Amino acid sequence: MVSVVSASDFPAGEFVRRRLQLFQKSFVSSLLRLFSSLSLDVRLSSLALAVRAVTDESHYVRVTLADFLQTTTTTSDEGMTAQLSSDFLEQCAAGNSEFVACIPDALFPGITHARNDKVHITVSHLI
Repeated sequence: MVSVVSASDFPAGEFVRRRLQLFQKSFVSSLLRLFSSLSLDVRLSSLALAVRAVTDESHYVRVTLADFLQTTTTTSDEGMTAQLSSDFLEQCAAGNSEFVACIPDALFPGITHARNDKVHITVSHLI
């Protein structure tokens, strides 16, 4: 027996769009609530600014926001060391680094300013 499917068997496009918007709003709200419940150190360490593939590409070295704000070098679990100069992010974006930036270029000046001027990062900066 063959079952025939018609267009009326599917929900209307507007219904699907409304449900998708509701899901997105709920998901983002939940994600922000959970993220804001983490300690500041965990939040800073969870935000990767740049990554570098290690030899077999199954391992990645990442530079977190905490690394960039608090140190001038970072060392991976594999023992690789990266120098984190003030123009590190610009070098990543320009392709002058082994790392690839994974945040929008528009954020570079603010993050670099926070590092260079030792701006105190507060919870409201990360929500």
